Amino acid sequence: MSFEIDGSLALVTGAAGGIGRCISARLAAAGAALALVDIDRDGAESLLGELGAKGVAIGADLSAPGDIAAAVAEAERQLGPLDILVNNAGISGVGAPKPSVDTPLEEWEKVLAVNVTAPLLFCQAVLPGMIERNRGRVLNVASMAALLALPGRISYAASKAALVSITKTLALECAGSEVRINAICPSWADTNFIAARLAQPELRAQVEASIPVGRVATPDEIADVALFLLSPASRYMTGAAVVVDGGLSLL
Repeated sequence: MSFEIDGSLALVTGAAGGIGRCISARLAAAGAALALVDIDRDGAESLLGELGAKGVAIGADLSAPGDIAAAVAEAERQLGPLDILVNNAGISGVGAPKPSVDTPLEEWEKVLAVNVTAPLLFCQAVLPGMIERNRGRVLNVASMAALLALPGRISYAASKAALVSITKTLALECAGSEVRINAICPSWADTNFIAARLAQPELRAQVEASIPVGRVATPDEIADVALFLLSPASRYMTGAAVVVDGGLSLL
């Protein structure tokens, strides 16, 4: 079964770095045109040039609902109706990890705005058209934190659990069409998201010792699974939360 998706139009959030960057590269190589959405518009524009892909770079603050509506409108104005949506953008919290009872309401609301509300708003913006055309794929980038306790980051863990629930609910609601909605749940990946921790040899050793395969993932390894979930090869999958964790969830 081919992973080629020639002719598809894909919107990727948080596209300028890390896992989003690698997913964008995989989509471009598979033949998709890209709408790269990131708060760092220059970074998204640079990536588009590096990939040599047809597409558009769009700057957006995903904590601002108006930016989300504007991003979808701009993408469809320039590229046409979207076939693929990748809700990849996310934030972990504000400052250092802290006990749940000490998490400020402002931090909680900020994390949920970006990690939960924004993906839902993107889905609300694109799913009606996908259902009408009877064609579409949505991938929500969640986390193993959705499935395991994550002391010190309750906002992040709760947001990713909510994203998995959104995935399953929307998948069931769209199951009568050819629109598929899945999630991916990575564990530790070597990205800027956790760069400060991995840069400390002792902390990196602790992280790697906690993973059965003995190392963190590369962003490319996460993107490979993402491309599978966005391709015809996974055409019988919807509502899945696919774990990509090096065996961490086995412990």
